[in-house]
Amino acid sequence: MGSLQQKFEHILAIEDEKNQRMVTLKHEIYTLGRSPKNSIVIYDRKVSRLHATVLRQKKLQTNQLAFWIIDGDRNGNRSTNGIIINGKPCLSHKLKIGDTILLGNTSKIKYYKFSIVALKKILKTGQSLNQSILEKMFLRQEDNKKTMVI
Repeated sequence: MGSLQQKFEHILAIEDEKNQRMVTLKHEIYTLGRSPKNSIVIYDRKVSRLHATVLRQKKLQTNQLAFWIIDGDRNGNRSTNGIIINGKPCLSHKLKIGDTILLGNTSKIKYYKFSIVALKKILKTGQSLNQSILEKMFLRQEDNKKTMVI
């Protein structure tokens, strides 16, 4: 029997002092900070050298992925200025679609999860994938959830 499980892409939309960019989460661990040694470099003077860590969690029964963000590193060393998620200081947080993460002074990260089918439709139209497009897709997804009648 074939699997009906839909494939998803987990994306961080990052906006810092230097630019905006998208990172598709494919690995088990990501480090975020201003040091060039990090897997995701954040260009913000108020961001610690190693400011936060993103960890992937996989449910064995369903193969579903979830991502967690923690302040600092996996050894308990916290960042200087902490992380703010959806307006609240946090030490760790299971990422939910639409979460906004603030690091340092001006750096903002949004977490999205989209089906690969939906992303391919956007790319077929010739549009480049940017934060504005992701936000529109997210809002459309949220509107569809609200109008569903069960």
